[in-house]
Amino acid sequence: MFFFGAVYAWRESMKGQDEPNVEAQPKHGVVVTAFIVIFLAEWGDLTQILTANLAAKYGSPLSVGVGAVLALFAVAAIAVVSGQALLRFVNIATIRKVTAVVLLALAAFSLWTAVR
Repeated sequence: MFFFGAVYAWRESMKGQDEPNVEAQPKHGVVVTAFIVIFLAEWGDLTQILTANLAAKYGSPLSVGVGAVLALFAVAAIAVVSGQALLRFVNIATIRKVTAVVLLALAAFSLWTAVR
């Protein structure tokens, strides 16, 4: 996943000025894309495993579920606000290239950890 994310981010960064205006994109496409990315990234993640453990430990899946959803909302809100602020100072192509490099490093580290 890290490798494919890196390739995607790098390809998007190369589109440059030919990219359509962000406001012109349909809102449902953004929602669906965000859902898919977060869903795939969080699947099997440590937080998912810990949330399952908390639900099992306390026997209150509704309370744990509400807490987990609120925590994910808070983290997503911080990411959205900081991402918007970052765009004021850094070009989107640069952000995507840095993202690609970080994801590629994570992919290399994961591969190295798996084969050693």
